[in-house]
Amino acid sequence: MSNRSISKALSTRQHHWLEHLVRCANSGTPLKASADANDLSVSALYTARRNLKALGAGPQQPPGVAPSPQFVAVKVERPVQVMGLLVRLPNGVVVEAAQESVCPTRVRRWCGH
Repeated sequence: MSNRSISKALSTRQHHWLEHLVRCANSGTPLKASADANDLSVSALYTARRNLKALGAGPQQPPGVAPSPQFVAVKVERPVQVMGLLVRLPNGVVVEAAQESVCPTRVRRWCGH
């Protein structure tokens, strides 16, 4: 089915949502912001988009424009070194600490010295 025949098969209400979705796509406005600005139901707008997409209608990605990635690589600028401390006491108790700096005085208190 071509875009023209899909467009003719849409109801008046579907055309209304389609026009709004196309305006959002062309302007780059997020759907939620557009719905809020036009006093529309956000859930109805997303439902209309999903239904129109199922029919093969809806705004298309302009040629040469890649869809925005769902996941973005994260680059750690400065790794944080964490000191770990593991103390096994004679009674079987294990004290474990992991923080950026372990205070020796605190460790002696934990061990009862």
